[in-house]
Amino acid sequence: MHTPKISVIIPVYNVGIYLPERIESILNQTLKDIEIIIVLDCPTDGSDKVAESYSRKDERIKLIYNPANLHIGLSRNQGLKAATGEYISLVDHDDYCTPDMYEKMYSKAQQNQADIVVSNFYGITSTGKTQRFGFPQNYSDEVFQKESFAFLISGPCNHNPACSITSNFSVWTQLFKRQFLEKHHIVFQDNREITFEDRLFLIETYFFAQKVNVIHEAFTYHRYHQSNSGSNYSYRSIELITNYLMYVHDFLNRQHILKKEYIHFADNILLSLYSGFRNEVKHKSLFKALRTLTPIRKNPAFQQALRYLYKKENLKYLKKYPVTKLSFLLLITLFGKKTD
Repeated sequence: MHTPKISVIIPVYNVGIYLPERIESILNQTLKDIEIIIVLDCPTDGSDKVAESYSRKDERIKLIYNPANLHIGLSRNQGLKAATGEYISLVDHDDYCTPDMYEKMYSKAQQNQADIVVSNFYGITSTGKTQRFGFPQNYSDEVFQKESFAFLISGPCNHNPACSITSNFSVWTQLFKRQFLEKHHIVFQDNREITFEDRLFLIETYFFAQKVNVIHEAFTYHRYHQSNSGSNYSYRSIELITNYLMYVHDFLNRQHILKKEYIHFADNILLSLYSGFRNEVKHKSLFKALRTLTPIRKNPAFQQALRYLYKKENLKYLKKYPVTKLSFLLLITLFGKKTD
C-alpha cells in the first residue's frame, strides 16, 4: 500500500466562502504526494456539497462524515484515524497556504528526521490587515523546543509580539510525524468538555518529541474573525478552563515534572482563569461571574499552586503582572482552601 508523504486533515463546519480557497491551496501544492482528509462535521451551509464537488475531481481527497457534530477536537481525531501519510498536517477550514509549504516542510523533516517541523505564519484581521508572526532566529532547535514547552504550560498570551516564542500556540503551522503521534498515543481532547485543545496537543508533542525543527519562512495565512472557536463564550468559560488546567496538572504530575515546572503551572492558572473570568463578566452579570470563582477557591491543586506565587523567592514573578491580574490573584485566593 502506498504511503503518502503528508496527510492533510481539515475539519469542516459552516466555513462559508473560504472553503474553496482552503482546498485549492492544498491541491495546488508543489508536493503532489499528499492525501487530503476532509472531516465533515455536520455542516448546514452547503460546505459538504463543496467538499464533495472537489472530491469528485481529485482522488487524493477523502471525505469523512461525522454522524453528529463533534467539534474540532474529535473531528481531528477522526482524521488521524484515517490518515496513512508519513507526516500529519492539521489545518483550519478557513485558512490558506502558499504552494511550496508542504514541499519545504517535508524536506526539512526528512533532512533531520524531525518529529515536528514548525514554520512562521501570517495573521489576517477582519479588516484585511496582514501581519507576519514568527520566532527568534538565534534559538537553536533544542532551545526552541524547551522555551516552547515552558510557554505552552505557562498559559495564554493575548498580545503576541510579532517575533516571539508566543507565536507557537497552534497546530496549523506544524508537521507531525504520524508514527511519533501513534507511539505516544497523542490525540485531541473533546473541546465540548475541555478548552485550548491545540495547546494541550502541543504540550504533549513538545514534551515527547526527540527533534523539533524550525523553518523561518511563513506559509500559512490564518484568518482571525468572530467565527473562530476562540471567540465564543464556551471556549473560554471558567468550567472548560478548569478542566483544561486540571488536565495540564495531571499530565505534569504523570511525567514527574510538576514540581520542576510549578512556577509555569501557577502562571497558567492565573492567566487562564483571569481570561476566563473576563469572559464570564462579558457574557453574564458580575454577580454570576463571581459565583464561578467559588470552585476555584475550593480547588486544592489550584490554591496550592497560586499560593506558591506568594513565596518570598517567587515575588520577582509577581512584578511582571499588572495591577488587574494581581487583584484577581488576591480575589481567587482570598478565603480559598488552605493547603500544605
